[in-house]
Amino acid sequence: MKFKTLCFIIGGVVFLVLLLFLWQNYIKIDRALVLAEEAAAQAQEELTRAEIAVDVKARALARVTEETQVTIEKAEEKIKLIRKEEGDSLKKINKLTTDNQALKEHIKQLSSPDVLLDPEPVKDVLINSINLYPQKDFIGAEFQANEKGQGLFQLMVEEIRSRRDLDLNNEVRFAEFQNQISRLTAVIKEHEIKYQALTVENLALKGSITALENNLQKHGILANKLQNQVDLYKKRFSLTKTEKGALLSALALAIYIGVKK
Repeated sequence: MKFKTLCFIIGGVVFLVLLLFLWQNYIKIDRALVLAEEAAAQAQEELTRAEIAVDVKARALARVTEETQVTIEKAEEKIKLIRKEEGDSLKKINKLTTDNQALKEHIKQLSSPDVLLDPEPVKDVLINSINLYPQKDFIGAEFQANEKGQGLFQLMVEEIRSRRDLDLNNEVRFAEFQNQISRLTAVIKEHEIKYQALTVENLALKGSITALENNLQKHGILANKLQNQVDLYKKRFSLTKTEKGALLSALALAIYIGVKK
């Protein structure tokens, strides 16, 4: 066998092997492209679902935010009203406390030898004493005493009246203090309502953020899948350095054999 013929056969075999390799590589890349396209389509579907979830969460957040704002405004309005009631009640308590102290001082002074009541007519003293017991029938009651006896009776009537005023004052003060506690409880309740509304809004916000993060992740996955497709297409229509070298060597050998013929 001549050298040229041998070279020609060798060159042809190399060329055919190279073509077969390139064809198999083409088929392999083509299959990879099919899988890559399917993966990209799946990633697109997941992205679409993620975008729908973002829209759903965004609308839910908007609704919750609106409801929260209404709840907070109502709570603030109630708190404002309660605070006004607290202020008015505090003024009343301060006045009652002042009156309370004045009554205590007055009662204390009644026992002092330096304090004398202005004498009143016997009739007025009797009427004042009867008025201390409005539910009892003292019609026709009479009172007779000397000047000291009248002064003693008048003093007793005044102390009883003052102590009753003091008792009533204390009852009203106690009731106001109880009302203040009730108002404080109501304010705490309104703050709890605000906190619960804000908690619900915060949960909705977290859900929206999670949906956005998932959407961003799906965008990244889709971008990677698409980039993989691009890379496969580039690889499909391009040769590596080794493949280029082998193909050029085969072509050069073929040209060389053709020239030598």
